[in-house]
Amino acid sequence: MEQHTTTIIARTRGVYGVGTVERRGDQFVARSPRQADGRRAVLGRFRFDAADPKAEARARAAADAIVRDVAELAARAGLAEGAAMSVRAYGPRFLDARELEGRGKAMKGRDAPSTIRTDRSRWRLHIDSADFAQKPAQAVDPREIREWMATLGKKKTQDVRAKDAKREGKSYLRKPRPLSPQTIKHCFNLLSKAFDRMKLDGFVTHNPCDEVEPPTVVEGVFAYLDPSEQDKIERCDWRPKRAGDDARLYGEADKLRAFFAWGTGMRQFDQWCMKLADLYDVESADPYVYFYCHKKRGMVKVPLFGIALRAVRRQLEILPAYCPKNDKGLLWPLPSGARRQRSKNYGWHKLCAAAGVSKHVTWHELRDTCASSLLNGWWGRRWRLEEVSEMLSHSGIEVTERYAHLDPGTLGQAARETGSLGGAIGHGIGHGSKGRKSKSSTNTGRATGDSNARPSASEPYSLASNSPQLDPARGQFVANLAQTVIAAGSSGAPSFARLALELAEAVLGEAAAPSAKVIPIRRRAK
Repeated sequence: MEQHTTTIIARTRGVYGVGTVERRGDQFVARSPRQADGRRAVLGRFRFDAADPKAEARARAAADAIVRDVAELAARAGLAEGAAMSVRAYGPRFLDARELEGRGKAMKGRDAPSTIRTDRSRWRLHIDSADFAQKPAQAVDPREIREWMATLGKKKTQDVRAKDAKREGKSYLRKPRPLSPQTIKHCFNLLSKAFDRMKLDGFVTHNPCDEVEPPTVVEGVFAYLDPSEQDKIERCDWRPKRAGDDARLYGEADKLRAFFAWGTGMRQFDQWCMKLADLYDVESADPYVYFYCHKKRGMVKVPLFGIALRAVRRQLEILPAYCPKNDKGLLWPLPSGARRQRSKNYGWHKLCAAAGVSKHVTWHELRDTCASSLLNGWWGRRWRLEEVSEMLSHSGIEVTERYAHLDPGTLGQAARETGSLGGAIGHGIGHGSKGRKSKSSTNTGRATGDSNARPSASEPYSLASNSPQLDPARGQFVANLAQTVIAAGSSGAPSFARLALELAEAVLGEAAAPSAKVIPIRRRAK
């Protein structure tokens, strides 16, 4: 077998972004420098007779000449490296370094291969085409970046979807729509990181993005299924029309997939990739799934309980009839045994319509349904944010708070239970008996007894004889929690509803505690 040798001019000359000449068998291939999208165009192929050294030299000289010509054209266009480095010229180097750093970090997080491809696409479509891209980076003004962001807000885009084999291989497009605020934010952050790296390399002295206010992204309202809607879908007799004689079997399989999705909060692609080998102790008292999470890029353990456990057990029963040839050992395969495709709903919205659920809930929002159900206590005990965050594999507690919705019915029930105590707790503290007239109430120069009914330091107090006594330490905890709720409500924090419910539970728990010995109020001797 003939060996292929490769000679790279850029290495011998020590100049970045000139191009390469590679020897591949009986030809020299001249290639351009790497572009912002990661591609390296072929400038020419020069064949020669391996037995003729002069022909090989002529081919090599022709390949070197075309590489030099392209480098000169780039220099005339202001794309060559030098003191006046432009954003457009620095883009390939920045993206290459970003990809190499990602490989050093085991391809996790922001530097994963898929993210690098997305960054290259954003740079090529939105940054490389900016008006300031060809200018020297040192001369870029913050005003130009603001105008560029305003231009992105008016820019239209459309996605080309994959070809559909059932429709003669034709591609179908989504309607043109403006760039999302999240995409604009990603482009701004990518440009800012590029300027930071140029500053380290000595091409600029400052980052103009530091003087521009970053774009804000307002979190949208997530839809989720409340308990009544979950019950409707569970009781629905769903039978797909195209299933024929297997309509009942296929309809039950569709429902089981949804039960598992909102019972575990698992992401769609993780669910489609789950295998039978990922199930552990399904028939025991502590069942769980141990699977590879594609977003975290690691193994994750999720307990099985409630409707998700029932769905798994029933799926194992009907799987041999639903998918006779499950060669890949998938838990949720197609009837043919193939793995389901990402981002396809597989009749989910038809199932919702048949169940009488008019709310538009996407499949990913079933994950939000799981978080809301656990935090509101719809399935039993109310879970804490830390517990839900660990189960859903969130990066932090802040992500869980975005998914947490406090159901109005849950908050109203807490308010009704608090009001049913007859005002003995909270409103009854410090007001004294209704029939006693305060001596200071007739003195207009002093505050009345009702305006400040707190007892003095030497005067112990108690509640009415038919109400429990507040422990001092517990009372201080409730008071601190109440102050936190007020502060969260005034600042508009998203955790206000959760804190309000915790305050109600703290007060209710105090009311349900066994009453201690009541200490009567002692008056000071006159």
